[in-house]
Amino acid sequence: MASQFRLNKLRRYFEKTEVADVSAHQLVAVRAALRGRVGLLTGGPGTGKTHTSAVIVRAARELGLTVGAVAPTGKAAVRITEAMSERGLLIQAETIHTALQPMRTGYDGQGWQFRHCEADPLPFDLLLCDETSMVDLELGAKLLGAVQRGSQVLLVGDPYQLPPVGGGKPFCDLIKAGIPHGHLTEIHRFAGRIAHVCQQIREGNKWEPSERVDLDAPSPENMRHVECHASQVIPTMLALIPKLQQYGFIDPDQIQIICPCNSSGSLSREKLNTVLQQHWNPNGARAEKNIFRIGDKIMVSKNFFYPEGQFARRQLASNHYVANGEIGHVVMNDSKWTEAEFGNRTIRVPRDFDKPPVPAWAITGHKSQGSQWPCVITVADGSGAADRVCSRAWWYTVISRAGKLSITIGQRAAIDRHCANVDLDQRKTFLTERIQDWKHKLSSKSSRYVPSLS
Repeated sequence: MASQFRLNKLRRYFEKTEVADVSAHQLVAVRAALRGRVGLLTGGPGTGKTHTSAVIVRAARELGLTVGAVAPTGKAAVRITEAMSERGLLIQAETIHTALQPMRTGYDGQGWQFRHCEADPLPFDLLLCDETSMVDLELGAKLLGAVQRGSQVLLVGDPYQLPPVGGGKPFCDLIKAGIPHGHLTEIHRFAGRIAHVCQQIREGNKWEPSERVDLDAPSPENMRHVECHASQVIPTMLALIPKLQQYGFIDPDQIQIICPCNSSGSLSREKLNTVLQQHWNPNGARAEKNIFRIGDKIMVSKNFFYPEGQFARRQLASNHYVANGEIGHVVMNDSKWTEAEFGNRTIRVPRDFDKPPVPAWAITGHKSQGSQWPCVITVADGSGAADRVCSRAWWYTVISRAGKLSITIGQRAAIDRHCANVDLDQRKTFLTERIQDWKHKLSSKSSRYVPSLS
């Protein structure tokens, strides 16, 4: 367990008048986030959240602290691992589920729980959680409950993105509750037009896309809108995809199509995947009664263990766990099962599974949370079904999923209509009030030492 003295050394490290590799603005945010044992580091696209997090991790390593990194999705975990590696830090981020180590329990071996909890905490002095805005109440409680006493927790994210798919919006609630919070606002030039458009959308202002694409400019022109009627969205998109090769986007895995609706309307995920499968994988081998072709991109629709039933044993759980939203590629298929690679795991899923995987050439905006691709094409759907799904937070989230180039296709009027819909405050959990009440009760005690989040 890290002593309070060692954690204070980390805080004092950033109290220096100058710290290498961070701007004065970023240093102020770091100091604010590290004021308490649980701290928040927030900011929009292009403000340097990942870079600033890496500076904190490097300082912790230099001071001899053990560091762990987690994220809600596999894609987000891979992205933070790669980002740290680019900055010379070898740290293997994991999904929250993997870090907490799900395991089989119960008399029949069909129940499950996390190994790491209050009785068996995570072995880290500093725990970094990225993309925290998509962590729901239940998973957030499990994660914080597994932090060892005396450790530092840094929750990194963007509160203006879509709220979690699960219950609550704990990241926003923690901000409102007054948990130590460093907020980054300065957009760096290399972030380009994407970051500025996201800022304009967040503030409710008219946003201006790039007049032309120029990814090599000092401030890249990397946010393009292609105006067309709904009936022309699909042919326009199919004509655009080959043109992206001139910007280096050749592999289909470099390009992700995002849309609002799963099944409603002519621009739904189901309709788009039918078209895109034929476009990107026309010759993939098929099997009778199986919708997938070898080479297809697919997404898991639920958290599950494999193998299921009598073959599932506790010692296999962590290595055979796949989280909802993970994307893989079909390597074998049969009339009764589909076998796909997910990272370093090859999973065989029965065709009659209660929530089978779905094609992932196109995915919904909600499923894109926590992920990033070099190029993202987002469909502007003006249907009534899309109007019920899309909001300012939805567009802010999907546009920022692009690492290098973001493109919207459809009617600009539909996007503007959706951006006028502000729905982040519609969830009410009373978590903020409970934290504030708890802090008030603790601060009113007469003991010399009062443990608290801040």
